[in-house]
Formats: sequence, C-alpha cells, structure tokens
Amino acid sequence: MNKLIYFLLSIILISACNTPTSPENQSPNAIPIDSVVLSEIDTTTIDTLASTVNIEETLQLTNLNENSSLESYINYLHEKMENVSNPIIATYEGTDFGDYFHLSFRGPNELYLDFADGNNDFGKYELYDSLTFEENKKYVGKAFEIHWEYKISTFACCEGEMEAVTAKVPSIVELKLIE
Repeated sequence: MNKLIYFLLSIILISACNTPTSPENQSPNAIPIDSVVLSEIDTTTIDTLASTVNIEETLQLTNLNENSSLESYINYLHEKMENVSNPIIATYEGTDFGDYFHLSFRGPNELYLDFADGNNDFGKYELYDSLTFEENKKYVGKAFEIHWEYKISTFACCEGEMEAVTAKVPSIVELKLIE
C-alpha cells in the first residue's frame, strides 16, 4: 500500500516540477517546498488519493477455474479455518523455507496455522526479517492473540510451481503479544 501511495505522490510531484510557475501565477496561499510549490488544493488532492486508494481493489484475483491446484489449496484453507476462533491464542513457532515460505503458529489442541501467504499486519511486532525471512528469536515461543480475516493477497503457489497467484487467504489483521 505504501509503495502505491509513494508512486502516486511521485507522479504528482514530477508533474508539478514539469509545470512552469512564475511568482505572479502562484496563488497567495501556495507553500514553497524546495523548487516545487504545492497549493492547498494539491495537498487536498494528495490526501484524497492516499485515503481512497485500496490495494485490494487494484488486485486481480487469479481465476480458480483456470488453476485447479490453487482452487484445491483455497478450499483446504477455508475448511481448515472454518472452526478457528477469532481471535485465537497461538504460539509463534517461527519461519521455515521448505517447499514454500512458512510462518508458523501453534494453537489449541496442536492446531497448526501458517499465515505466510496472508496479507498480514503484525503491528509493532517484527516476527521475521523481510529480506532474509529469518525469524525474530525474540518472539519464537511467545503466545499471541491473533485477529484474522480473509484478505486478498499475492503469493507463490502451488505444487512446487512457485507461480504468483492472487486470492483471498487467512491473514493477520491484528496481533497482540500475551505477556
């Protein structure tokens, strides 16, 4: 989401830089920022763009009818999560790169939860390094209250193909460390 907002802001700023302005053409309430001048209307437009852009609306879902492996996987996830409470208390087990990336939690009755494919929001907790995917040992073995929902996410799938797909999958929307 941040990348999209920065991209839109960059386009607006580049456009502003390419538009010649002279002091007599500037509005009286224009605010100079380096060599670019943004008026109140410009900042209102930027705020409006930033608040109305919904990354989920811009993503195209992969057609399940054209990808039977993905369809099977999504059906499996929905069946698995059908009786999972929300929120759920689960212990963070860490990350793993087997066939695919895994972000593992262990819930009640040894319930295994993997949120690696999700469009997750961990809040202030950095569960793993986003470059190396190495788990943050500080949180391994710690219990978390996990609020989750199905969100649109793009991830690598299925059966070793590592094809980028987009689907609604279980995602963490709020995470609270249980002290």
